[in-house]
Amino acid sequence: MTKKYSIALVAAAMAMLALPATAQNKSEKELNKVITLDKDFVPVEKKAVKKNNLPQVKKTEVKDVKAPGYSSWTRPTIVPSLVPTMEPYGYHTRHHFSRQNGYLVAGAGSQLNLTTSVGYRIIDTDSTYLAAWLQHNSTWNGKNGSALIPADMRQKQRFNDNLLGIDLKKVLNEGTLGVAARAEFDSFNYYGGYTDFLRNTKQSFYNVSADGTWESTMLDDVLNTPLDYRVNFGLGFAGYGKGLYEGQTGAREVQLRFGAGADYAINDISSVGGDFKAAIVRLNHYDTPFDELVDQRATYGLFKLSPYYKIKNERVDATLGLNIDFSMNDGAAVRFSPNVKVDVNITDGVVAYANALGGKWLNTLAQMHESNRYSAPRERYESLYTPLDLEGGFKFGPFRGFSIRVFAGYGFFRGALDAYLPITRAYSTTGEGNVTVTDYRTYPEGVRYAATHYRAIKYKGVKLGAELNWKLRNWAELKASVIYAPTGDDEGDNGIDLSKYRKGYSLNYYDGTCTAAKIDLNITPISALAINLGVDYRGNRGIVAEGFISPTQTGFYDFELDDVWNLHAGASYRFSAPFSVWLEIGNILNRKWDEMPGMSAQKFNIMGGVAFNF
Repeated sequence: MTKKYSIALVAAAMAMLALPATAQNKSEKELNKVITLDKDFVPVEKKAVKKNNLPQVKKTEVKDVKAPGYSSWTRPTIVPSLVPTMEPYGYHTRHHFSRQNGYLVAGAGSQLNLTTSVGYRIIDTDSTYLAAWLQHNSTWNGKNGSALIPADMRQKQRFNDNLLGIDLKKVLNEGTLGVAARAEFDSFNYYGGYTDFLRNTKQSFYNVSADGTWESTMLDDVLNTPLDYRVNFGLGFAGYGKGLYEGQTGAREVQLRFGAGADYAINDISSVGGDFKAAIVRLNHYDTPFDELVDQRATYGLFKLSPYYKIKNERVDATLGLNIDFSMNDGAAVRFSPNVKVDVNITDGVVAYANALGGKWLNTLAQMHESNRYSAPRERYESLYTPLDLEGGFKFGPFRGFSIRVFAGYGFFRGALDAYLPITRAYSTTGEGNVTVTDYRTYPEGVRYAATHYRAIKYKGVKLGAELNWKLRNWAELKASVIYAPTGDDEGDNGIDLSKYRKGYSLNYYDGTCTAAKIDLNITPISALAINLGVDYRGNRGIVAEGFISPTQTGFYDFELDDVWNLHAGASYRFSAPFSVWLEIGNILNRKWDEMPGMSAQKFNIMGGVAFNF
């Protein structure tokens, strides 16, 4: 180094030392500044249940924190929609918040369809999260044709669904506390399968619940091994505003829920643990369907113990477990079923998986209303017990953005709920000993019912399915799925024997669907514009129909429902980061079908609105 450069360095050092203290501090602060970005909120997913089938156009991108185990994929996922159809909403899940603290989505459309969704993260720090959100969906002027009810018996279809949610998460030194509260209130009229004096009757349903969770980790002082444990508790109230008849109170229930679990790490790749779940329902209902209705009060309980062993390494991710269900006033006292999930990485991009699952689930009014708001408001439905539900398949994803999954399964189901149509066949006599049967495809005069009924049926059968996901850079994404569960014709001269297993895998659609397919294409030609095209199909649908097999004896028969073909489209355009507009069109082909007997889906409908992030 030359003498010239040495003198320059010394002068620069003396100049820095001569700076005021405040300038030095400011410089240090700028060098050590930490830039904090708003984090994405990853929602907690609940058990999937049948929802509306139209796709949601505007979706918020959420980062994956962990690739899912393919053994946990049992059925193609059904995504809720903004456009109201005739199915109940009850989203019962946390909202996908954007990077902003608040959001507002509002829209209106044909048949006086209205939708509003608003939420705000009140607190969002590393230790505390508090958010509140509200969803509203309604229809006020729907009048759509039914395949089962004549036009002169139709009335305007009206419903009003509202759900308020509050979520709290608090991170403490000892663990993490979570609280979720829900308040749901729905009102609607009976527009399908009603008696004359119920034509203008309005019904209401409420469901209020709160659940708390605690998660923490204890360290084994002897083995220096962590023990993860969790505890949860819940309380809920649900019920219908009134029964089917004048002065009658609808069924009401109180729900108590409790759960606990622990996972102990044996070593770096394996652990043992178990879960305990308890559900108790106190139900007030009516147990006879005709003139002399008796107010019944009963308590049902289900206690589930699920021990397991887990192993996870670079090739295998497996859970080997067992479910032991103890019932109280709800069928057999003790039932056993497997709880086994295995994923195997065969090679890069190829995963094989297998499930052997089962168990029993306690039916509640809230669960039935979530599937079909028009279920009879005076009944308690049988609980589902699955002795065995097998599924195995492969997931191929060797190319970036492309994956395909194929699978097959076989299952036994006891107490599977299928909708049934009361009295669709009637006897008439033309002379002594001369009896003829008339097969009604509409409600016969004098035999009209105000709600969809359900009958518990045994099923056993196979299913086949496939899923495809293909994302082409950032401007196109294709999702397609199909599932097929063949059924058999096992009717005899006396109808269906409900004490025996029927051929068929229960797809949990409640309308007898044995073929379900879905295609969604999302295109983003420019960053501000998103376009969606899709079609939903449900075929080979059929329910159980009750009819006479003699002038004094009834039996059960298969009753076909029309196939569902729902062609839909939508688009959204983002004018700025906080403001977007959106448009959705449903049932473009203007097809007519019944979601349930007498419960017709909306025909061609269109809705548009705005979305704000703030």
